[in-house]
Amino acid sequence: MIRENSAGGTFMDDAHRELLEQVDPERLYKTVYGLQGVKHPVAAPDALNRCADRLAEIMRSIGLTVREQVFYIEGWDAPFRNIEGSIGDVTSQPAAVITAHYDTVATSWGANDDASGLAVMLENARLIAALPSPPPVYFVAVTLEESSNPLI
Repeated sequence: MIRENSAGGTFMDDAHRELLEQVDPERLYKTVYGLQGVKHPVAAPDALNRCADRLAEIMRSIGLTVREQVFYIEGWDAPFRNIEGSIGDVTSQPAAVITAHYDTVATSWGANDDASGLAVMLENARLIAALPSPPPVYFVAVTLEESSNPLI
């Protein structure tokens, strides 16, 4: 935890410093690079689905329990999927929820919006899953954040 000292400066306790030192910048870069690309329900629906599959694969490789939240939009035949990974005892106690979206607008490669958010979410999942007794946390990659209507 970052705290303020008596001189008005800040410091980080040892436990949080050790956790921060485990963040892998190369893994963050590779995740962004691997997930970037147009993933739009009209312009690139296959890429949108491949990304959802890849996110589920990454979550499983970290050791998360993965499930899909499948939903439909009125007037649209194809299903959409939110990918949910969880760790810790999420069934009998409150759990934190960390989210990032994996869809893009039709004209964006999505590296900053939001492959970078996905990379940070997945790195947090990796670090928390490695704890001896991980707290209950859901990591959810959502789609259609860019628009509630895929035809727009």
